[in-house]
Amino acid sequence: MGKTALRRRCERILSGLDLPDPFGIDELCLQLGEQRGRPIHLIPIELPPGGACGMWASTSDFDAIFYQKNTSSLHQAHIQAHEIGHLICDHSAVSVDGAGAVLLLPGLDPALVRRMMNRRDYTGREEREAEVFASLLLERTSSWTPQRANRPPEAESITHRLIRSLGNGGQATQ
Repeated sequence: MGKTALRRRCERILSGLDLPDPFGIDELCLQLGEQRGRPIHLIPIELPPGGACGMWASTSDFDAIFYQKNTSSLHQAHIQAHEIGHLICDHSAVSVDGAGAVLLLPGLDPALVRRMMNRRDYTGREEREAEVFASLLLERTSSWTPQRANRPPEAESITHRLIRSLGNGGQATQ
């Protein structure tokens, strides 16, 4: 699936969601859990640097979204949205039986979490789709707007050359 088709698919999926207003990831998970008849738990965990930042695990009774505890709130929101993207786009979750769920939630057995985090079951397409979904979801629900740059007049020439070289047709934004 090409980039354009992938983006259109994610936009269609997002359009079909009744996003909570005001938006919050917790509220979205509560709403999706009610629709699916199984709760979605957001669980912050400490993950080693350089590895996965998040994971969606499915048990017989609930879904769990694990995300990096030691990062910024913006990064956490993106990780959570990415994992929700996997869930909503009907990708394959890491499957956990009852015994595994007991280990995951109360004690968070580090060896089990590491094994699960190192799994590479998702195809490249699924990862791209979850990334596009997360970006579109956060873009659609964010109240943040970029600051307008005040470029000094002496920087105009180099700014225009840089923008042209990056393929923006020389259109500078202020």
